[in-house]
Amino acid sequence: GGPSPPGGSSSMPAAGAACPETTDQALLHRIRAEFRECGSSGQCPDAATGAEAVSVEDLACYWVRLAEEEQRRLGRHRLTTADRQAIALRVAQLMQEMDLQREGCVTMEEWLHYMLLTRAGGGTKAVNSLLDKALLHNRRILQDLQRMFEAADSTKSGVLSFREVVTMYSRRLWHLRPGTDRTHFISDAELKAGDPEQFARDIMQAMDLDGDERISYSEFMAYSLGRRKKEVLLYVYDLSNGAAQAVSPWLVGKKLEGVWHTGVVVFGKEYYYSKDTVFADPGTTSFGKPTRVVSMGYTLWRQDEFHDHIIKELKPIFQRDTYDVVCNNCNHFSDRCCTYLVGKHVPEEVVKQPELLMKSGSVRIVRPLLNWWLRDRIVVRNSDTLPPPGQVRMRQGEQLPAGSVVYVHPLRSAGPPVLAQVVQPPNAGHDSGRMPRPPSESKASHSEESGSLLFGACSLSQRDVWSCGCGEASRSAASGGSEGLWVQFFDVSLGASGKCQGHVRTELV
Repeated sequence: GGPSPPGGSSSMPAAGAACPETTDQALLHRIRAEFRECGSSGQCPDAATGAEAVSVEDLACYWVRLAEEEQRRLGRHRLTTADRQAIALRVAQLMQEMDLQREGCVTMEEWLHYMLLTRAGGGTKAVNSLLDKALLHNRRILQDLQRMFEAADSTKSGVLSFREVVTMYSRRLWHLRPGTDRTHFISDAELKAGDPEQFARDIMQAMDLDGDERISYSEFMAYSLGRRKKEVLLYVYDLSNGAAQAVSPWLVGKKLEGVWHTGVVVFGKEYYYSKDTVFADPGTTSFGKPTRVVSMGYTLWRQDEFHDHIIKELKPIFQRDTYDVVCNNCNHFSDRCCTYLVGKHVPEEVVKQPELLMKSGSVRIVRPLLNWWLRDRIVVRNSDTLPPPGQVRMRQGEQLPAGSVVYVHPLRSAGPPVLAQVVQPPNAGHDSGRMPRPPSESKASHSEESGSLLFGACSLSQRDVWSCGCGEASRSAASGGSEGLWVQFFDVSLGASGKCQGHVRTELV
């Protein structure tokens, strides 16, 4: 369960993106073996326990080796200084995500936790936001929950089957009882007198997000830490009230079932991009009754977290001055909401319909008029919807000098933003092996001759980092366009064998 990772050559996969299952199921053993290989230097024991841990330098050196192996396999040139800087940025970012205890090293439990979360398709932020708080009160909670999960995972595959969960209740090793607000427990007497299969069905119904009748590590951790799933629905409205079916064949050369507007229904409210509100009671908006309702799955986020995401991430993008009937409309807003909530996109026929309409000459002619008319129906941006200080969001067409550090946000995926650096266009005629230093580099002690990979990336503050999107420009590049920003980043994932795989990528975003 959980959000799915980005895919395809024009989007950015999240680190640890899920790969096809392998026939050898001892995944947990292989992840641990990868950890030991990464931290083979043994230079960073855990401060609290003395156990082996991976340092920033260990991880950077290991991933440089991975990238060099990939370059040799593909018959490409050796890694350049810019390549190594891209790896250093990614290492700095991922170490912050993995290092839950904030000790500057990653323990075996933290490594396993991160790899299993990302392999399951995401959910890292939803789980870790609660885990961080729980660790303040109980430093062993991660180890305890992992031990509980692994006791049930007889195949060490990182996923629990129905029979494995039944076994845990039969042996009275699990006492979890489904509850809507907090974790409840079943007494030994109830376990002895009850039906283990019914206990298993109840808890799997409560934990399972994607309906695959299995419990992933991320689903188990989310439930154990207090997350409860809420269904997400997509309300689809036909703005033409049925007229599109009659006029679309001569207008665009293809029959359309409707001209779609959408709203996202969750937490008992309908969220949409129109007029002067962002949510209302479901089905009570000015758009009338929905033509159809689509179940998008279940979310683990709470309503206050979703509101915070809308204010910080979506309102700066979806407001009156940025409305465009083709590329930034109500359906794009719904799509962003759904990727955040459930890691899924709205149906393609909905979000891509404007592109089909633009093939009509008459629609292209009236596009400015439609923007002018519809823009007055869109929520006006208030001063309290601006991004928080330090998060500088790029504007359309804006350029940054090579060496600038940016967060790249996938537009058509549920993956998290990735730290990257701006580079010269591939055919700009510059030496791609040397990059101007990013603004933050002067704040860290660094000597290029020292061979250090960490040019100060760990000292980056939010104010050093710009924010841009990935997706639209990639499609433009594929069609021969060049508008956008060229960036370089390190793409690392957990392969089917349990080993990390990675290479440096340069893309137009």
